[in-house]
Amino acid sequence: MQQVSSLYKHLGINNISPVKKIIKQLRQNTGSGNFNIYKTKRTDDWQKFLSLSELQYISYRVEDRLKQIHTYHPHGKILVKVITPLGLDLKQIELAIVKQKNKTEKIKKQKEIKLIFYQKSRECVINEISREMVNIKSADYLVGSNNTKNTPPMIFKIAHFQVSKVYITNANFCSLLNYLNDNDVVNSLHGNYLFYNPNMPAERGGKIFLNNKEKYCVISGFENHPANWVSWLGAATFAKWGGMRLIEEIEWEYLAWQSLEINKEQINQSNSNISYTIGDTSEVYHYDKNTLGIYDMFGNVRTWCRNWYHHNSYFNDNPTFVKSVRGGSWNRNITSIYSRDYKPWLISARGIGFRVVKDKNCVLLNDKKFLADITCVIKLANQQHNSFKKLLEINQLIDKIFQH
Repeated sequence: MQQVSSLYKHLGINNISPVKKIIKQLRQNTGSGNFNIYKTKRTDDWQKFLSLSELQYISYRVEDRLKQIHTYHPHGKILVKVITPLGLDLKQIELAIVKQKNKTEKIKKQKEIKLIFYQKSRECVINEISREMVNIKSADYLVGSNNTKNTPPMIFKIAHFQVSKVYITNANFCSLLNYLNDNDVVNSLHGNYLFYNPNMPAERGGKIFLNNKEKYCVISGFENHPANWVSWLGAATFAKWGGMRLIEEIEWEYLAWQSLEINKEQINQSNSNISYTIGDTSEVYHYDKNTLGIYDMFGNVRTWCRNWYHHNSYFNDNPTFVKSVRGGSWNRNITSIYSRDYKPWLISARGIGFRVVKDKNCVLLNDKKFLADITCVIKLANQQHNSFKKLLEINQLIDKIFQH
């Protein structure tokens, strides 16, 4: 036990009694199921356990008679990952801590060398995207069939619009984040990220990080991959920054299923980045475009849509708490392509990106007006109310800001 104690001392822990206390508590909770212990002011024993002031949380899971302990750094790097049979071994845990800590430091140094700072001007980003947009003519789009009870036939009017050929890339989204950063627009509120989560490690899809100068940078080699871990608010803010908007769900449907060179049954891993084919996102021009000239309609990352999600309607201006998400992604199986989905508008998620749309109603705001609108959105998001009606009113106000 002397060796373990000296190892604790090396990590800055002079008293291991909190460790024993914690492990005793864990052993009393060896039933099935999962539970998380989050670091708060009242749970600083976990901080003493690992002697890491930057510790975010520890997740402890008991499953199939195995115990797993995970600790996460604010920048997303895994510091400890231990799997032991029932009964925790302090020595094993500490050796794993030191081993993983050394490994993490090496990875961190490598990533610092390979992080690339991106801050293209607003004008440059807009011009780059505008040059790569596809014109979509107005059309009548038939949804549903007489042969099915759940989806009777309905005709939707698709107005003329332009859509970006590819998903918005890490490099371009990084430029927005640095623009907001330079203009003192906060990216977090009450511990939650508003536009983008920079604390996700690369192995979990994170590709944009803050460097030691508090500037957003992209991992080298992923500049032209689609941005993900972006919230709906982050996606809508980018679109507004460019004088554009997000795609409507019905527009996504039309682009996806009209003018297909292949049948739905032929969508597979050879023509779309789905079902862990690559194990990560791919460059936006990697796969062939469809007949409309659009890339990655069925894979790479899913798509944030402008509209609120309603289970039985594509068009409904009444706000809910969730926004529509469509398409397939590299980390989902092929069935996700055919189903509708949704996510809370302030939640960022792995495997969800976005593309932008421009129509006759879109307006490019000057910097002052744009920043004023985004500041207003943040103030509205900051209003926490228990009233269901009030929450919906706030969502409706936010939605109006991003309509055009």
